[in-house]
Amino acid sequence: PDVIAINEANELPGYIQRLAKDTGYDFICHVGVSGVNFFGAGFPLNLREGDALLARKGLQLEKVGRKQLSGWPVYNQVSFNFGDAVQVLVGKITIDDKDLYIAVTHLHASVPDIDQYRSLALKYRNELKFSDKEYQAALTEMRKHTDRRVSEAEKLASYLKATLPADAPLVLMGDMNAEPDWPTMRLLAANGFRDTFIERPGKSSFTWDGSINENILHYYDRNEHSASLINCLEKYLNLSRIRIDFNLTNEGIPAHAVVDSEICANTKYLGVHPSDHFGICSTIHVK
Repeated sequence: PDVIAINEANELPGYIQRLAKDTGYDFICHVGVSGVNFFGAGFPLNLREGDALLARKGLQLEKVGRKQLSGWPVYNQVSFNFGDAVQVLVGKITIDDKDLYIAVTHLHASVPDIDQYRSLALKYRNELKFSDKEYQAALTEMRKHTDRRVSEAEKLASYLKATLPADAPLVLMGDMNAEPDWPTMRLLAANGFRDTFIERPGKSSFTWDGSINENILHYYDRNEHSASLINCLEKYLNLSRIRIDFNLTNEGIPAHAVVDSEICANTKYLGVHPSDHFGICSTIHVK
């Protein structure tokens, strides 16, 4: 591909430097989650996770900007990060003297506050005998974290609009932790972002598949006891089959420019699934 977006790259910058060397690509990156860190010293010792963009040599990849969308302050050399933090990283490439902007983000993960999961919460409360207090606490947690993800998406859309030149073409990539009809993606659609994925009969559309991805099956135990109602809902979500990763285009790229799109990196390589997520590969004609 011309451009690759990576989430949860750890440890930065070493991981992405090795990947860029192996592929022969240029890169930009920024730490997103790092605990307490001061120029490489801090805790946890092995956590400098973030987002990265790679582009083929000759596309003149350069960094345009970076914006933190939620969480404690995180910088490449210094951080005071005590929980999940979300950012967007923006770059620019040049194709035939035409600038194309690319961005990567990774929005907050949580149980969505939608009808399906509210009904499931009620079902679990009745079947598993959770108290009404626990039930209300779960609903409150769902609302709070869904509002956070929507707020991140609002800041994301505003930042990109303020940062890019008017009518500039943009491809926004990443793990949105939301399906196409959840509030987060509806908000992005209302702000002019178009999903590039093309549904095809007989082809998988899931980027998170708790039924076959062995990284998920290994780290999320189906038989593990859930101590709370929200844990039950999280477990159900983690073992679901959903599409939560996207390549999105803005209004600077016409719909007909997207000529192909499909799930990729969804099979084992040397006996291992490359990630707990599957990828999205989109072909977009921007010349």
